[in-house]
Amino acid sequence: MRHLIKQFCACISFSCLLCLAGKGSLGHFSYIRYIYIYKIYIYIYILIVIYNKHCTLKKGKMCFQIKYSVLVDQANIAMVCIPVQVTWIFIAYGTTENSPVSFCGFPTDNLERKSETVGCIASHIEAKVVDPGSGQLVPLGISGELMIRGYCVMLEYWGDVAKTDECIAKDRWYKTGDIASLDKYGFCRIEGRIKDMIIRGGENIYPAEIEQFLHTHPKVQEAQVIGIKDERMGEEVCACLKLKAGQDCSAEDIKAYCKGKIAHFKIPRYVTFVNDYPLTVSGKIQKNKLREQTEKFLAL
Repeated sequence: MRHLIKQFCACISFSCLLCLAGKGSLGHFSYIRYIYIYKIYIYIYILIVIYNKHCTLKKGKMCFQIKYSVLVDQANIAMVCIPVQVTWIFIAYGTTENSPVSFCGFPTDNLERKSETVGCIASHIEAKVVDPGSGQLVPLGISGELMIRGYCVMLEYWGDVAKTDECIAKDRWYKTGDIASLDKYGFCRIEGRIKDMIIRGGENIYPAEIEQFLHTHPKVQEAQVIGIKDERMGEEVCACLKLKAGQDCSAEDIKAYCKGKIAHFKIPRYVTFVNDYPLTVSGKIQKNKLREQTEKFLAL
């Protein structure tokens, strides 16, 4: 409701048309049609929607997009921008608890920054990266938990004091649960979720890094990396892959592709191939359920 009010106020202030789509009411091609008909200049959506499809619109009016927290690289940015003739693309990061955008890039950022960072902290908002264990600040370029403070942070989770205290410190720093790093220019790089981190024999492994690499494989449509239990190492890396239509691939092919390109301890010990992933109502992949299904499939 808060987001809707802000959008409505923006329409009043700038004399804009606000197009609202009901849940599940519009397919991806309908969105493209709306851009064309209503001359939409700002379009907020999950980038991977168009990345997984083919667009044919030749004369769109979109001037920038806002990206939610999904995998993005230089290849799929180009795949989105070229078909719909995007003039500008902004890469952004945020959470619902932060109202929601807290980091945003610039239209003049090069492709590397757009694909590898989520931009800089927004005005009048603070950000820091701390050691998840000690809570101490870490140096620039070192990974840790990203924390946000400012007017954008919510007051509380409605009727859930315990959850609120878990996520918001007494000094109002919000714990995002995301592993990130900040460079000397203030650009933020998101590297994964703390809860998804794999600890293999004492080594901390971030699935997002491996997933992004696996997406460069010509036969892989989508990759999800999880940690599954192992008696000796504690956890082992497992890649659950969805192949492109008509493609065939083996676990040995994937492991061979990884050798010499990523650290040896990050190469998946297990590789499984799936048709779909377990999803939440909002379309997010449920890695905990994926882990349960995979361990059952591998009889672990």
